[in-house]
Amino acid sequence: MKLYSLTLQRPSMVTCSAFGSFSGRDAQEFVVARGPVLELLRPDELGQVHAVLSVDTFSVIRDVRPFRLPGSHEDLVLVASDSGRFAVLRADEAAGCFRRVHLETFGKSGCRRITPGQFLAVDPRGRAAMLAATEKQKFAWLLSRDTAGGVTVSSPLEAHRPLTLCLASCGLDVGFESPTFACLERGYEAADADPTGEEAAAAGTVLAAYELDLGLNHVSRRWAEETDRMANAVLPVPGGSSGPGGALVLAEGWVLYHSEGQPPIRAPVPRRRDLPDERGVLLTAHCCFPGGVDAPFVAIAQSEYGDLYRLSVEHAGAAVSALSVQYVDTIAPCSALALSPRGLLLASADSGDQLLYEFRGDAAADPDPVVARVTAEEAAAAAEGGEVDCPVFKPRPLSQLALAGSTPELAPLAAFLPTSSRGDGETRLVALAGRGPRAAARTLRHGAPATDLVVTKLPGVAAHVHSVRVSEQAAQAAAASAAAAAAAASGGAAAADGADGAGESAAERASAAALACAGRDRLIVVSFVDASLAMQVAEDVEELHDSGLREDAPTLAVGLLDDGSLVQVHRGGMLRIRGFLAASVAAEVAREMGHDPAAVDRRTTRWVPPGNRGVLCGCVCGRQVLVGLDDGSLLLFELDPEAQGGDSLVKVAEQMLATPALALDAGERAPGARLCPLLAVVDVGPTLRVLSLSPSSRLKQLAAQALPSAPTAVCMADLRPALHKTAASAGGPPPSAAAAASAAASAARRGGLSVLVGLASGTLLRSRVDEVTGRIAESTSRTVGASAVKLCRARLGGGRPAVLALSSRPWVVCMGEGGGGRFVTAPLATVALDGVAALSSADLPEGLVAVEGGRFRVLTVDQLGGAFAHDPLPLRYTPRRVVEVPAVPALMARLPAAAASSLTASSSSSASAAAAGAAGAAAAAATGAASAGSGLLCVLESDHNAFTQAELEEIRAAFAAADAEAAAEEADGAGAEGAAEGAGGEDEEGEEGEEDEEGLGPDGFGVHPARVGRPVPPEGGQWASCLRLVDTSLAAQDLADAAAQAETEVAPPASLSAAGGACTLDAVDLPSGCAALSACAVCFAARPGEVFVAVGVVAGLAFHPMRYRSAGVRLYHVVATPPTGEGGPAEQQDVVPAARARARLAFLHETPVDAPPLAMCGVAGRLLVGVGPAVVTFEIGIRQLLRRGVSRVSPTRVVALAHGGATSAGAPLEPGVAASTGVRVWCGDAEEGLLLLSYRPDTGSAVVIADELTPRHVTACGLAVIDGDTAVVGDKFGTLAVVRAPEGTDDDGAAADDGTQKLWAASPVRGAATKLVTECQAFVGGAVTAVAKGALAGGHEVIVYATVTGAVGALLPLTAKSDTRLLEHLELYLRARAEVEEGSEVATAERLTPTGRVHIAYRSYFAPVKHVVDGDLCERFLCLPEAQRLALAEELSSEGGPVVAGSAVAAAAAVARRLEEMRARVM
Repeated sequence: MKLYSLTLQRPSMVTCSAFGSFSGRDAQEFVVARGPVLELLRPDELGQVHAVLSVDTFSVIRDVRPFRLPGSHEDLVLVASDSGRFAVLRADEAAGCFRRVHLETFGKSGCRRITPGQFLAVDPRGRAAMLAATEKQKFAWLLSRDTAGGVTVSSPLEAHRPLTLCLASCGLDVGFESPTFACLERGYEAADADPTGEEAAAAGTVLAAYELDLGLNHVSRRWAEETDRMANAVLPVPGGSSGPGGALVLAEGWVLYHSEGQPPIRAPVPRRRDLPDERGVLLTAHCCFPGGVDAPFVAIAQSEYGDLYRLSVEHAGAAVSALSVQYVDTIAPCSALALSPRGLLLASADSGDQLLYEFRGDAAADPDPVVARVTAEEAAAAAEGGEVDCPVFKPRPLSQLALAGSTPELAPLAAFLPTSSRGDGETRLVALAGRGPRAAARTLRHGAPATDLVVTKLPGVAAHVHSVRVSEQAAQAAAASAAAAAAAASGGAAAADGADGAGESAAERASAAALACAGRDRLIVVSFVDASLAMQVAEDVEELHDSGLREDAPTLAVGLLDDGSLVQVHRGGMLRIRGFLAASVAAEVAREMGHDPAAVDRRTTRWVPPGNRGVLCGCVCGRQVLVGLDDGSLLLFELDPEAQGGDSLVKVAEQMLATPALALDAGERAPGARLCPLLAVVDVGPTLRVLSLSPSSRLKQLAAQALPSAPTAVCMADLRPALHKTAASAGGPPPSAAAAASAAASAARRGGLSVLVGLASGTLLRSRVDEVTGRIAESTSRTVGASAVKLCRARLGGGRPAVLALSSRPWVVCMGEGGGGRFVTAPLATVALDGVAALSSADLPEGLVAVEGGRFRVLTVDQLGGAFAHDPLPLRYTPRRVVEVPAVPALMARLPAAAASSLTASSSSSASAAAAGAAGAAAAAATGAASAGSGLLCVLESDHNAFTQAELEEIRAAFAAADAEAAAEEADGAGAEGAAEGAGGEDEEGEEGEEDEEGLGPDGFGVHPARVGRPVPPEGGQWASCLRLVDTSLAAQDLADAAAQAETEVAPPASLSAAGGACTLDAVDLPSGCAALSACAVCFAARPGEVFVAVGVVAGLAFHPMRYRSAGVRLYHVVATPPTGEGGPAEQQDVVPAARARARLAFLHETPVDAPPLAMCGVAGRLLVGVGPAVVTFEIGIRQLLRRGVSRVSPTRVVALAHGGATSAGAPLEPGVAASTGVRVWCGDAEEGLLLLSYRPDTGSAVVIADELTPRHVTACGLAVIDGDTAVVGDKFGTLAVVRAPEGTDDDGAAADDGTQKLWAASPVRGAATKLVTECQAFVGGAVTAVAKGALAGGHEVIVYATVTGAVGALLPLTAKSDTRLLEHLELYLRARAEVEEGSEVATAERLTPTGRVHIAYRSYFAPVKHVVDGDLCERFLCLPEAQRLALAEELSSEGGPVVAGSAVAAAAAVARRLEEMRARVM
């Protein structure tokens, strides 16, 4: 077995981030590290953050810092990783990678405590950098310019200090003195010599300053002083001429200022009023902006609860007089913060979405400031025994921050479950992501998320929609005509009124209005079967009654020519309206100024094909109009520049094709070009033809390609990123001519012009076309649906060019985000569309207009970076498990069809009609049950150090009473009523907060638990848990249509979207203090046809060391709710009313067990529970579960159980297995890997029949069964492995009966006599939290896995020898080139592994990689320059026998096609 590994969703968890100008002067950009991925992010004016560069470094990035040499306007990226090398990188957007400036080897690879790389510090003046390890070692480098203007790095200078731990480091601002670095250190020499531990408890923390002497080229420890023992971070304070210098030290509950020769100043951190006194405030994230001449120094720190504080230092010269810590706002707790000088705060939340905030006020503008200010005198008094007051505050709505945008993320991802309950044949992943109040059950659907802005009805069923965009040439021509007309129209009115200059003002306004239309859409034309409808795009989209277009015929093509005239191509010919744009603009200006409409030449000319010929297709582009007739004629019309006025449209060429043309497209003109150079035509042949449109060879055929089936559409597009647009959106100036030329050359190497062909069979063909010769090459195909394909150009997120393909589902084709050089073909997460066109207006620069049946839609595509569209269902606590409820008749009777029937029947007066509708719905549900599944999931949620909902209500009431009492004491004689109002208002606020808690979205506006968190208990061991029943088979459109038919006011749940999501049917709170650890859906043999959910709970669970009061198994019965809703009303805000719910949970009983139940699985009508090291068998009883057997099988403790196709998360069971036959059950041990058990239903016992030789720390949800002999397992160290039981493994456990098992157990090797074989394994970059087998959008069965960092990947089995041989050789050659450090191959190496990590060592982090081909590395072949791709392809086609046949060009095209096919098999 060999597998092909692909990453579907890059990691979400950000470990470090920094702000800088990495691509040019004044660019506002952020660089972030997401595990092995290094990204360059750029926010746009709408608040959306786009990944300009995204590179997988195949290493663990430990720290990232920006670095700018003196006199430079561009920042470099310093990267500390596990490669054992110090990397200096430069962002190259044109090449789509981070280029190596310098790579310095200094130590061993890996994340060791003695290997530098954990802490990276940079001199603020751009002269030096220091790399520190957790223990002992520190290296410093000098960075400067060489004679050629490049960056040169000195040899490393040692600053080691033995027996010392480093906790944090930073570069101090000392002006232009010798670079100095500050480190928080703690020595452990005395603690090592003290066995009692007293010295370790008393060890203090020291702030030490290391000076790099530029003259002696030596690093020395300049000064050191003791600081707070709980210090964990250090920030520099501006020095030299900008400030006093020194450092701010962050500690638990305190902020300290230290500087050489000055006594420290301590200021307390303001606390929340509901925070227990026993709890400290630890500052976990921070960022600072050093300031400058025009901007002050800004330092922001965040506590573990999410509260933001502004740190400020008051000074006079070099003497600091006071230190202030001011509460700013509360946002989600973050793992990294980055601040820009323009007030943008990139908050990389450690749970949930990534947020971008904007500061909208300074500290002085705070109406209710909460400040802890300590002067130097107060600090000196406090050091001698005095006290310092610590202010308290209540989290408030955002006052100084405004949410600018958010990006959906999946970290931390606890578990997922594939489901296809919607019946549309599409597999969705229900992923449990986030923690605490920011947790959500996200339904992941393959594709890009789309948001409907406007949905309205049309007078009929539309076939297509067109948008008319104004070019710069048309805007300039219209500006002159509109200005003249407006001046003439307003001149008479000005003369009549005696006002001078009115005509000139009208002309200026008309000219400015026309020029403002450039690049915007002015008109939308909806085409029906026998009519057309025109709509004008202004402030609103409204119908245009006097457009002049032919409305009694369908529109084939429509567009504006460069002279401002409008051309419509229809079945009967062509219609041209002169001065259309000028007349439209002049009319708008006249209405605004109160004048009569200006007289503009709007003469209409019509062209009819001779000889009763009909028009089949057309295209309008700039100065050219192309028309295809039904007799095979192809006509080219152009604006004649020599005609009077230059506005005559004349026929300049005609070409007779062998068969009639069905579709044609000339693409978009390049900036500054007059004509389109090429034309793509598809005909009845079926053939794709590329024709020339240049004046010297009009309509001359340049290339042709046979098509596999009848074509329906063609589109020619340049899908390369528009680099000039991205530079402008970054806030910086446009690139220079040389930079633009280099970018254009690099862009040409990455893609070129593409022509896409839609076929009637639902297949989309994409080929590359040479822009000069027209040669067609590198053709690939992709099935996008079952109906004919329509195509349309568009520009999406950040101005990225794309092509939309419409079939039974809409798809988008574009270049991958982050400069990867890979084409992305992904569906849109929206309804099926009949027609689509790009829309650009002042309010919506990058939108789409679409028609779907009789509806007109305006929509946007939100994010194109990920592979999935997210549909979140908010949860109360951190999700732990998700289990699928089996399909049984009682639950399947209420599917969406039944819900619609019941709603319709309720409005009918006929009881017989209602009964017939219910019976029909039940029959339909029963027939589709096997294929669609029940659609019911149980989500297990639990939080440590959290209160339950009832306890939160008591806390809220107590605070409300305290506030009312305080208001009453401060009130005057007439204050009784005010106090009562205050109490009532507080109660209302509490109720509103509770309502917001379940109804507010993830944007975090208002005092919402997702932003401010919840109160924290004073002691550990306090848990809050919940069991939630979720329905994934309903859709908002289903319920809305049913409600409309029934004429009721039943609204769809807010958690549903049209794309398909989930809603909560029931939510059951567990008793206070109970920690829910495991769950399983089970069907007991004694209760056939019924479904139960078993939950493993522990009371009073605490860690370090682990202790608890009791443990047990709680059993819930899944009860079907009657359609009329007799099951009782819903009491929670997030629960669907019983009238729409079809199931609920009923508690039966709880059974005590001896240890925490960490794993469960249903087998043969019984429940198997992992209790400590044993597997216990239970049957259902009346008052509790009945124990039928106990088998000690695990060396430590059982954390995962799986049987057949089931996983530890739960799956359908098959009761009735023969009692005398051993049933295979896979068991995961917490430390010793996988065990294969043979379970005997007759005795209820299980014996180990096979185990692993290699220890493995199996995760709770990281186990899935592939077949009877094979399982896939993931561990907490990031290794994913496929293990198999060898042939001849004893299923009946006979070895245990004849004593062989006892001999193995007594031997030094221990374990079973049979050992499992590891077939495949590889390191995937993070702790594996979920594994499943299934088929995604690609249709092939794959192994899907997820990591705690939010990454989602797949392992595809390689079944063809040709695929295996090609991919293995490609991976081998790319690995060899990635390790080159000098010569011509360095350009290839820096694109593959920018940090210098050895790829095979990375994939073999904890265990050697085996039989897994790294698809992520293979796909880097697509982002290489063409010369390097051809050189690599030539080696593949020659050395060691031809892996791919043909020349280098053909081999490169074959490799690229094969890589895209492999990804298409998965997604």
